[in-house]
Amino acid sequence: MFGEDDVWPGKTEQDSFKILDRFVGNFIDTADVYTRGVSGEIVGKWLQGKKEDDYVIVTKVDSA
Repeated sequence: MFGEDDVWPGKTEQDSFKILDRFVGNFIDTADVYTRGVSGEIVGKWLQGKKEDDYVIVTKVDSA
């Protein structure tokens, strides 16, 4: 997971960008519950300026 919060220690935004820059593939899975939404925000920031047809983004939402 990308990002950090009080429950899930994870990767900083800078660490996450380094990981994503080395990513080989086009399928990215995220959800609003991954580090309380921070993970998806990081992925969104990383995707800025990239061609949208190059990636498949999958997300889930907790409806409870």
